[in-house]
Amino acid sequence: MNGIHHQLAIRAPRERVYQMIAEPALIGRWWGEQSVAETPEGTVLSHQAGPYGTVRLRVLEQTPGERVVWACIGDYPPDNPASAWVGTEFVFTLSDDANSGAAMVERAVSAQPIDPLTTLDFRQPGYDLNGRFAGFNNHAWALVLQSLKQVCEAAPPESAR
Repeated sequence: MNGIHHQLAIRAPRERVYQMIAEPALIGRWWGEQSVAETPEGTVLSHQAGPYGTVRLRVLEQTPGERVVWACIGDYPPDNPASAWVGTEFVFTLSDDANSGAAMVERAVSAQPIDPLTTLDFRQPGYDLNGRFAGFNNHAWALVLQSLKQVCEAAPPESAR
């Protein structure tokens, strides 16, 4: 399957991780501050990505505690890394799978038992790994997801109001 894939183990309850990827006010803690618009096509999240302008994401699915899916929408010039995202989805799947590669590594490097431990499987299916922004975007996702891990492992978030 063509596309970006990252998997990481997060030392936090699955519900906390879900909350951080599902609530727009909390997404801003690990990625970019989101504005929300309700459109006839559904909820759209937007945030400023520095010199690359506004990134727009349509919320396609939110299954509590399990999965969040966004579609990248918008019209970006070809010299914008977000242009490679258009037409792809960002799929966040959560599990308590103790046998995932990320969970096994996380437990192997810890001297203490880890509980809870959530596996986040992130995929961007359909992303062209041969495109000119593939290396940049793949690395950017690694950094963004590491930020998500750090925020989730910190003190529990206050729920968005």
